[in-house]
Amino acid sequence: MQKFKRFPLFGFSFSIGFWSVLLQDTIASKTRYNVFASLTICSIMGNDTIYDKGLHETIKAQICTVLSQDRDFVFYFFPGYFLRVRSFPYLCYQTVKQIKKEFPSKMIRIVLLDAHPNVFCSKYVSIDDAEFFISPVILKDVYFTFNYTRIQKWMLQQSDYLFSYLYFDFDCVDQSVLKCLNRQLAAEKLKLVDLTAASTRLLIKEQVERLPARQKYVYEKLRAEPREPGLVEATAKQLGVHRERVYTMYREICRNLRHAVYAVK
Repeated sequence: MQKFKRFPLFGFSFSIGFWSVLLQDTIASKTRYNVFASLTICSIMGNDTIYDKGLHETIKAQICTVLSQDRDFVFYFFPGYFLRVRSFPYLCYQTVKQIKKEFPSKMIRIVLLDAHPNVFCSKYVSIDDAEFFISPVILKDVYFTFNYTRIQKWMLQQSDYLFSYLYFDFDCVDQSVLKCLNRQLAAEKLKLVDLTAASTRLLIKEQVERLPARQKYVYEKLRAEPREPGLVEATAKQLGVHRERVYTMYREICRNLRHAVYAVK
């Protein structure tokens, strides 16, 4: 198991066991504490599986474009324990580490977010050069997915840039997260950087066209745009099934699309 090091932060040295008290007063909210007011905050959200061979170069080029606009940066990764080798989050993490070494004049901080301290004892990868942080929006005694949704919305509200990879194409994204994203984009508080290759998007479109009519109908109705109230119920009535069956169908369609695209790529 990884041994956590001590991190110097704002002139002090804290051991990892004190995050919940000490770090919440520092990077909890750039609007409340104004700690990150002069920093550019970037978040990473994407499908775990990599489909594009040149994704590393794309990530690096897009991040370097953003780096040219400021000097100090924070990169949020969530959840921390999803940083598996050969996954999209881990590739981004490695790319940011590389850029950090190549641009020593830039102040770049890597922050792993999650709801519980023990998840950072990762059995998948050795995590170094990163800070660990429990988001201030975490609630006690609730199901973990509820807190994960709150963390994602908090990330979007804090961020200046969102680097996304196939997150809204065939992942079952929580609708409140999508609404939060659209609010931030509409208010021009957030810029979305899509890392997906054009060839992959074209392939997804082709695979959707090959879906049976019933599955295509469900996918197009439920795909990642904030749904109108009652849409799922209306879709269920149209198909003659229960609303929960519609959700199940959508998850199955997304999974099949991921497999189909991966097989071709």
